[in-house]
Amino acid sequence: MNKISSRASGSGADKGHFLSPFKLVLTLLFGALTIYVLSLANYSVISSESYYSGTITVTGHGEVDIKPDVQKLSIEILTSTSTPRTATTSADYLKAITTYLKSKGVSDADIKNQKANFIVVKLRGANMDNSKTISAGVEKISPKYINVSLSAPEVDNLEIVKSRALEMALTNAKMNAAKVSRSLGADLGKVVSFYDNNQNGGGYPADSMAKDNPNLAVSDITVSYQIR
Repeated sequence: MNKISSRASGSGADKGHFLSPFKLVLTLLFGALTIYVLSLANYSVISSESYYSGTITVTGHGEVDIKPDVQKLSIEILTSTSTPRTATTSADYLKAITTYLKSKGVSDADIKNQKANFIVVKLRGANMDNSKTISAGVEKISPKYINVSLSAPEVDNLEIVKSRALEMALTNAKMNAAKVSRSLGADLGKVVSFYDNNQNGGGYPADSMAKDNPNLAVSDITVSYQIR
């Protein structure tokens, strides 16, 4: 009986020795996993937007020459019943005017019937240089029943001018921000605020032109960037 009891006691001791290394391995694995999770959390904090420690604010400036690219020719076909008319109708005059304008290279897209018997034509390129000659040619079709008038040359689409000036200002602001961040030894982040200093949003004549050059559209902006 004593021998049996002694053997059973020895078996318990063996179990104890077997479990200790297993627990040690589990402890090491748990410790490694904890360190890994903590490192991921730390990396997440560093990589998050909250890690950006501050901002820098810079200005940007853009300039675009305003060059007139269109001149409008307004054409009116008289229809007053008090004016003696010939057998020629308004439709005939309209056809003759359109044919003449196309012979001068004016496209269909630039010939617009604003209303019955009233046409607005956009003259571009060489036709702007010859606008008076073209105007006279239209009037000769019927000096008695056709009135013409020429507007001053202008920019056809000021929105395009605006977008170009603003794009240049944005590029200039980004370059300035890059210079400042390099000087600080910081990394440049995303834009956090933007302000357009022009009353009309930049790029328009009038209140956003350079005062010493009425043919220069300008855009001035202020931009803030994150840095870290």
